[in-house]
Amino acid sequence: MKPGDLVRLYEPGRRDSDFSVGNIDRNSPGWSVPPGTIAMITEITQTRGDGIMFDVVVDGKVGWVYEEDCEAIDD
Repeated sequence: MKPGDLVRLYEPGRRDSDFSVGNIDRNSPGWSVPPGTIAMITEITQTRGDGIMFDVVVDGKVGWVYEEDCEAIDD
């Protein structure tokens, strides 16, 4: 996955549960979206020990998610 790609957001192992998007401002809470909500990757960030994180635009807001939360949308 790369910047510009569209993805669907799911909680790993709980595809029927709302998904929590992290707020890009780490001092503010994130927000919930329905499972399968479409987001666009804007940036890829590797963090120490936490795996790969993506900055995403979802519902007109910028947030962050882990790579395992994303399912690629094939063209």
